[in-house]
Amino acid sequence: MRTLVSARTEDSTRTLVSARTEDSTRTLLSGLEDPRGLAVDWVGKRLYWVDAGMDVVMVATLDGQMKSTLVDDHLDQPHDIVVDPQS
Repeated sequence: MRTLVSARTEDSTRTLVSARTEDSTRTLLSGLEDPRGLAVDWVGKRLYWVDAGMDVVMVATLDGQMKSTLVDDHLDQPHDIVVDPQS
């Protein structure tokens, strides 16, 4: 089982990390301003999140690779996201 944690770094950016134990932690996503909602598509093996600081909806593979912006206009501090991988 993995635990996802959001932490603020010294330069005030946020990092989303995946941790199995205290001895085994690795960074999945970094450089986030104000990440809020997070959704996991276990079928498509993707992470989706919203960043209220950058007003974007983003996606990446479960290992944090292939990060891209899905929506970056007409948003005002998005806070939540939900995916339905079976639809």
